[in-house]
Amino acid sequence: MFNNAYKKAVSEVEKRASAKEELQSLKNKKGYLLGARSTSERYVRETKHAVRGYQASYDRYLNAGDKNTLQEAKNRLLNQEKELKQACNELQEVEEKIERLTAQIVASKSGTNHLAVIEHQGNIETINESINNFNNLIAAQNKIIANNTAINGTVELIAEHGELLTAMAMGKNNQAEINSIEAQIEKQEASDNKANTKRGKIIKNAQSTIVGLTKKLNKVTDQLKELNAVTPLLMDDYLQIVALEAASEYQKLAHKIHLSINKLKAVDSLIEKNGVRNDSGLFPDPRWEIHLPLMDGMEKIQADHAERCYMGINNITPALNETLEQVKSEIQEKGIIL
Repeated sequence: MFNNAYKKAVSEVEKRASAKEELQSLKNKKGYLLGARSTSERYVRETKHAVRGYQASYDRYLNAGDKNTLQEAKNRLLNQEKELKQACNELQEVEEKIERLTAQIVASKSGTNHLAVIEHQGNIETINESINNFNNLIAAQNKIIANNTAINGTVELIAEHGELLTAMAMGKNNQAEINSIEAQIEKQEASDNKANTKRGKIIKNAQSTIVGLTKKLNKVTDQLKELNAVTPLLMDDYLQIVALEAASEYQKLAHKIHLSINKLKAVDSLIEKNGVRNDSGLFPDPRWEIHLPLMDGMEKIQADHAERCYMGINNITPALNETLEQVKSEIQEKGIIL
């Protein structure tokens, strides 16, 4: 039903999702192991300190009790050092797994293109149509069953027969009428049996058809469940591409904003030096600070600014002096002396 390219895209998405889940589990384990290592290190430090104290006491007094206490502390220290080494080894193993898995995720981060998403949504729509079709077919078979229930045309004849028997019991001589109605009942029963045999076959066929249709319905319903389970993963993978494209555009614009603000600040410094004001007055007073978020993969242009910030207007950027010289050069090229 699904082409190979689509199957491959879905498989890659599921692998990435599984890898991310495993990575998160490893990070949680790393946090636990860091705590365990820290605790073991503290125990080792405390026990080493105790061993030194017990050793000093024994060396001074040569007390047998001190010797026993010293040996117990040394044994305890050996066990604690083993536990510390084990914690360090486990932590190193987890960190190596995290590094390998992270590299694997990064390497496979090709993303899902919009064509795969469109095909996925089209497959869901096709399966929904199949489900509706099967439900309609099953409903039609149920209607056939409802229209072919067993018939009984003897109800009124049997009631009339009962009245005739009652009249005979009360002394009426109506044997001929009874014989006639019994003959009609027998004839009607034969007719009903023949019709009901045919109706029973129709019902049986309809029921068998429903069984077959239900199997197919269950199969496509399971396919729909599988596709719906993949949908969030596929959309997340595709929208990540959209986000990365937006981030790339943002990085270009942030750089332009940085250059423009640098130029304004450079001109402000020229106004202060060569004009009658301190600055252009374009920036609000008191001077405000603009924060441009630092996206993953972007390098900060100011080492002294906030950790997750690309730049801020009140920070002197490394490129300001260079920008100032460029502005001065542009103005001087017009024949103006600064």
